[in-house]
Amino acid sequence: MKLNASEWRAVERAASNAGQGWHEWVRGVLARHPGVKNAHAAIRTAALDDLLDHSLAGVFDLRAEQLANPVPTLLSHASAMNDAQLDEDLAASKIDGDPVDFGAFEIVTGSDQFNRACIWIRSGLRDGMHYAVPLYTTIEEQAARAAAERTSW
Repeated sequence: MKLNASEWRAVERAASNAGQGWHEWVRGVLARHPGVKNAHAAIRTAALDDLLDHSLAGVFDLRAEQLANPVPTLLSHASAMNDAQLDEDLAASKIDGDPVDFGAFEIVTGSDQFNRACIWIRSGLRDGMHYAVPLYTTIEEQAARAAAERTSW
């Protein structure tokens, strides 16, 4: 079996992430797929899975942290949700027209179950993180509401 330079880097990174040498990591991959007819494909797939898991996990963690500690007033009521939560939220809301598809994400507008204008962002990634961003008529109303909530704590 012959791996190209990119595949070797991915295998070495996956092995390092697992705290193993590449020999041990490859043996583990093949042990999880006994009788596999294409060992090269199994190793490549496992290395790519590891690369995606470690690359995207950081992006999603950063996004979740940004939403947990919003600075902009506009995002102070934004909420992250999974596929089922988004579907449930949209079913309980009034949607204005058709979604706008941007390929990697989709934007849906309407009013949520609390009758607030809302923008929903549906991620195009499988099992992706989606967002609901309730809006208020003006920035001043949003700021007043946020100030009132801060004083009620």
